[in-house]
Amino acid sequence: MKSRPFRRPVRVLSLALLAAVVALATGCAGAGADRTASSASGATQHRAADPDAELTVGQIGAPTSLDPHLIRNPTTDLAYILPLYDMLVQLDAQQHVAPMLATSWAVAPDGRSLTLQLRNDVTFQDGSRFDSAVVKANLERVKTLPGSTGAPLLSTVTAVDTDGPQAVRISFSEPEFAFPVVLATQPGISAMVSGKAISEGTDISRNPAGSGPFRLAQLGQDRLSLDRNDSYWDPANKAKVKRATVISLSDDTARIAALQSGQISLTMLPGHLAKSYQPLLDSGRFTKTEFAPGSVYGSYVNIGRPELSDVRVRKALSMALDRNEMNQAVLGGAGKPAFQFYPPDTAGHVAALDKDPYDPEGAKRLLAEAGVPNLTFNMIITGSEPSQTLATIAQAQLARVGVTVNLQRVTGVEARSTFRRGAADGYTSGFVAVGDPSIWAGDTVLGADSPGGVPPVVAAAATAALNMQIDDPQRPAAFEKLSQALADEPVHLTYLRIPVNFVGSDRIIGIDSMPYAQWGSVVNLRALSVAQAGV
Repeated sequence: MKSRPFRRPVRVLSLALLAAVVALATGCAGAGADRTASSASGATQHRAADPDAELTVGQIGAPTSLDPHLIRNPTTDLAYILPLYDMLVQLDAQQHVAPMLATSWAVAPDGRSLTLQLRNDVTFQDGSRFDSAVVKANLERVKTLPGSTGAPLLSTVTAVDTDGPQAVRISFSEPEFAFPVVLATQPGISAMVSGKAISEGTDISRNPAGSGPFRLAQLGQDRLSLDRNDSYWDPANKAKVKRATVISLSDDTARIAALQSGQISLTMLPGHLAKSYQPLLDSGRFTKTEFAPGSVYGSYVNIGRPELSDVRVRKALSMALDRNEMNQAVLGGAGKPAFQFYPPDTAGHVAALDKDPYDPEGAKRLLAEAGVPNLTFNMIITGSEPSQTLATIAQAQLARVGVTVNLQRVTGVEARSTFRRGAADGYTSGFVAVGDPSIWAGDTVLGADSPGGVPPVVAAAATAALNMQIDDPQRPAAFEKLSQALADEPVHLTYLRIPVNFVGSDRIIGIDSMPYAQWGSVVNLRALSVAQAGV
């Protein structure tokens, strides 16, 4: 079985999503539908940008490291890594894999190698050049660096070979048809560090060595200040503001207050707080951009725990949950109960599975049959919302069927890594629900977010889907089989699909085109500019 850590961040929200179909042979992505809805009038988008503007934004979670190979939280750390580093490939605003440092790519017919064609005009901020040798040095560093969080993502990589300065071939021990998607969503292996910094042993965690459009100006415990890199190798995509500061504000209420006071000009705010930030929108000085409702909130479950290895127990947990009650309590009915992972109209969704399993009496019977009528369930939570409230509601609902849920609060930085170590029965958070269906299947089903493994039937279905060419017309059906397998042998619990919004000053341009914003909390500074005042 493959072991791949979670590739996305935890809080991913987007509108009517279609799975990204990537034309791997040419490295080109097809047309995609707009997945955002904005309250902006449109006038701001046509105003002239101020190239000397400064911008301060609020981000969930502080930077854990400026070394992309050592980041601990791919979701929040993306906001700090993306301005400083360029990736081999990237996601565009439609969630398609798109060129960046690699101009094109091709997966071998058997899926056991990936060839990348590279740009020849890239210069790192330390003056060194980017080429195939740098890619090889980076991937080898990821595999061998102590503490590397990207190493498991390269567990199937057997060799990295250069073919001249502008071509790299990555070989795998087993088919990896979706590896371009991995590269586009995982800065831990795709963000390129200067080969000079690697060879000289630079402490990259505090001295970034990228080729990105921003330079580090100041690094604090809760913030990162960046200046425009005027020597950026790609003038057409240079930073659109002179200086940008990212401030870590994990508390939703604190981010609303920071917007109100002018401390920040843009941040992500969950849909369940819409009433709290409506006065900002009513003032006419702020706009809302919505990516909804593709995220799935729920609880990861560690089926390696003895009682949870029994499928009857896991089915009972799902049957005990009143998702409609959750929706009303958290969102006033604005969300949608989630009875399976993949959203409607996406690859992997099975309409027949959209049936509410709520049956508390049936849950009690299953728990009694399994011999655990008084189950204890240890659940990790953080202080972030709506996860904390959802976990509290789930705790009360499960208590009605005899399950005692102990909520263990830890920091946002440590939550996922703690669960991945198998140190708890569950972890309430969000699931990535955007882009190619392989992201979730690889990350959460077969990856580190299933520390206790998954049932054989689920592993077989996930592996079969992942081992298909991305443009295979039968691929959606393969992911539907995975959804059916998870219905028969459930692992993780799904609760609700919840919208998340970015609220910002009406002078900010480009919010709706931020790549990775669909991931829920990632403010992407590359896309943002500030309109000139009074124009």
